[in-house]
Amino acid sequence: MNTPTHPWLLRWALACACVPALLACDPPVDGPVEDDNEPPVARLVGPQLARVSEPARFDASFSDDVDGEVIGLSLVFSDGTPTAEDIAGGVFDHIFEAPGRVVVRVEAEDDDFAVTIAEVEVVVVVGAIEACSCDTPCLDAGVCAETTCHVRTTSADEEPPAINGELLCE
Repeated sequence: MNTPTHPWLLRWALACACVPALLACDPPVDGPVEDDNEPPVARLVGPQLARVSEPARFDASFSDDVDGEVIGLSLVFSDGTPTAEDIAGGVFDHIFEAPGRVVVRVEAEDDDFAVTIAEVEVVVVVGAIEACSCDTPCLDAGVCAETTCHVRTTSADEEPPAINGELLCE
């Protein structure tokens, strides 16, 4: 007889051999059990432009979970800088060390350990950053709030979070 070596399979085989009338003797499921958990919605707002050696603020506090709570938020940077983790709050300050285009990804984890992501691209520059206004709008999908261009995103198929002080230009 070929003896199973995996511990759960060995227990199942022994139980079925010893008590076949009490067990259906179907092998147990190995792996995660499906449930009705809705994954969290990751939301991120950050600067469209950031300066080298100056703090840039990223806000993931808009992230939520309809059937539980967000228990962890992490920011991952494509430039290789260390991941920033936050148990609660969701506002992160980060200093970029070199110019370039950096993708910043938020990972939102809920109390059932489901994780979703949302990401924005930030252009990191050495020189001055021009203030935005209705006359000097932001690049591409940037949103001007007060005098700073922001980018915003969500992991769900919905409108990204609103930004305080957003200029409504026509």
